[in-house]
Amino acid sequence: VQRMESIGTLAGGIAHDLNNVLTPILMAIRMLREEVTNKAAHEILNTLEASAHRGSGIVQQVLSFVRGVEGKHVPLLAADLLRRTLSALKETLPPNIEIESNLPNTSVILLGDETQLRQVLVNLITNAKDAMPDGGRLTIAFACEQVTKTMADTIPNALEGSFVVWKITDTGAGIPSDHIEKIFEPFYTTKEINKGTGLGLSIVAGIVKGHQGFITVESAAGKGTTFYVYLPEAKVDQPIRSM
Repeated sequence: VQRMESIGTLAGGIAHDLNNVLTPILMAIRMLREEVTNKAAHEILNTLEASAHRGSGIVQQVLSFVRGVEGKHVPLLAADLLRRTLSALKETLPPNIEIESNLPNTSVILLGDETQLRQVLVNLITNAKDAMPDGGRLTIAFACEQVTKTMADTIPNALEGSFVVWKITDTGAGIPSDHIEKIFEPFYTTKEINKGTGLGLSIVAGIVKGHQGFITVESAAGKGTTFYVYLPEAKVDQPIRSM
């Protein structure tokens, strides 16, 4: 625990310093783009901007990990949130990835922080894309499930009750059995150097837990991966937020 607290303090300080470095770089790139007319120079600026944005994204991941995942929970249409997030991400997915979705029109709701739950979906869908560099099939499904005490007793952090289930499946490389138990640990990654921070799935697990939910994974090397995100179904009288 002390080691993790020390790492968190160090990571938070580094993240703030990096953010202070990246902000003026991004501002300078925008200013240079207005002054430069050479096409080749513009391509270089685009590369610099993309790299700076990627660095900024990593900083935000670190800060999310350090600060925790508290947020304002409001009523959300569970299937609508999934549908709209997938729609926004489709443009970022390569054409060699086939997308299948089973997202019914339903009024089932959950109480959650919209931004955080979007982050969960973006992370899992992006990971699925990265697992299929040569193409494949991404399947997004939605269901409602009653988790019994017997089932809950077999799954870490699980609770019994009525749950919304988001299912994200890819046909990629899969996760070796000796790695599955570690994938939600902070700073653990199976990606190549400079292609992953090891914080994404840790933050995902923290967000889901902060919503009184849990997450499970099924995978095998060479046979793809499926993540199941369980979030409690809510019965509320408050207005429902539709994005």
